[in-house]
Amino acid sequence: KALIRVMLGGARNPELIELSEEELVKIALEELALTMRINSEPEKVWVFKHFKGIPHYDVGHYDLVKEIFATLKNYKGLFLCNNSLTGIGINDCTQAGINTARKVLALHESSNN
Repeated sequence: KALIRVMLGGARNPELIELSEEELVKIALEELALTMRINSEPEKVWVFKHFKGIPHYDVGHYDLVKEIFATLKNYKGLFLCNNSLTGIGINDCTQAGINTARKVLALHESSNN
């Protein structure tokens, strides 16, 4: 068995939030058949609607973040780590936390030498 999460709508198709749960499940199953060749009926389905779901960055965001991190190098010991900078998803946030922790440890180790 497998647990599969399908996300629909978002910034590109915001109108999908208005569809019924049945319509959303139908679309999700059609997409799974098309993209993953999964044609069996699910045992269980949960539908969660998030009217203000995951945000998206504006054009130019990554250039601004580069500037922020370049400026941050002038402030030894100051670290920034949040979803407004390098990624909003759970995986992005986890990786940002790991990267920031490594920077903190590296600074700590260099100050002890």
